[in-house]
Amino acid sequence: MIVESNYTEFYNLSKVSGNNFTNTNATYIAQAHFLGLFNALMIYSNASIICEDLTQCAGDMNLTLQVGQSIEIFNNYSITVGDPDKPTDPIYIPSPRDGGDGDSSSGGTINNTLDSSILVSLFNLNKSLIFNLTGHVYGSTNLVENNGDLNITTQPGEVIRILNNFNLTEGAERTNSPIAFGSSNSNHKTITSTLNQAITMVVSADVKNCESITKIVYTTNSGIRTEFNNEQARALCSNSMISLAVSVEPSISSNEIDIEYGCSSLTRTGYTIIMIFGSLIIVLFMGTFVWRTYQSGELSIENLLILFITIIVALGLWLASGQNLGASCGPVG
Repeated sequence: MIVESNYTEFYNLSKVSGNNFTNTNATYIAQAHFLGLFNALMIYSNASIICEDLTQCAGDMNLTLQVGQSIEIFNNYSITVGDPDKPTDPIYIPSPRDGGDGDSSSGGTINNTLDSSILVSLFNLNKSLIFNLTGHVYGSTNLVENNGDLNITTQPGEVIRILNNFNLTEGAERTNSPIAFGSSNSNHKTITSTLNQAITMVVSADVKNCESITKIVYTTNSGIRTEFNNEQARALCSNSMISLAVSVEPSISSNEIDIEYGCSSLTRTGYTIIMIFGSLIIVLFMGTFVWRTYQSGELSIENLLILFITIIVALGLWLASGQNLGASCGPVG
């Protein structure tokens, strides 16, 4: 810093850190010359800023500081989502790390307490849901596209939530999430959203078991239906949890998942074995009855009638078992 005739020059401002400069003179206005600015967030003590578009605060700038007035400068300012090691930030509060894959983070909150709108750059986005408290969504509404970097403009007094690596998983609540499960049981689930726009995202929900699913139907609030047959549903299911890429529309309760079940392959195999075993007993009984009756020479009308009735009853029981299998387990496949 060089001071000469009330003219001050400041060199080499620290990258992404606050530098506070105050005119401590009790009488005179101070003229300050700042060199080497780049994408600088410059905040006066009254919460006003120099450049709403930070790219305009670049190079060398002359500023006037009134008596007692101060200015804080964050040179090369941007927001790295979830960076817990960043020095004190005037508008961004990172959330704790999510405990996932190491460098991933759960996001943070932008709270523009200044009296001007600011165009800021967000870095380190990964399938991020970005929204303000009125439900407006920033970036893409398809979360797989919200990766890398994004520029957004935040208005005075606006609070913006950034939820990195966002999805909806039953039983794992996400702090500040505008999307959540409403009612839920193993056959029917509802999803709520307080956002103003439909969001395409991954929804993971608990099911009884993967092998017994015969069909899944997802219906949006506007009535758009998406059906997954048993093969598709089982391919999307692991460890008794289905993961669906769907559109979640604004709704209190009318984005719905309906799950239909049959029997697991083990149960179906058990039914089949019982039916085969029963069929063998019937055949064996009839063969033995006919043979013994023939050998004894007592093949009378009465014996044939008994055999006929036995066959009818056995076939009825066999067919009833088959119908029970179809009713409780659904179609094969």
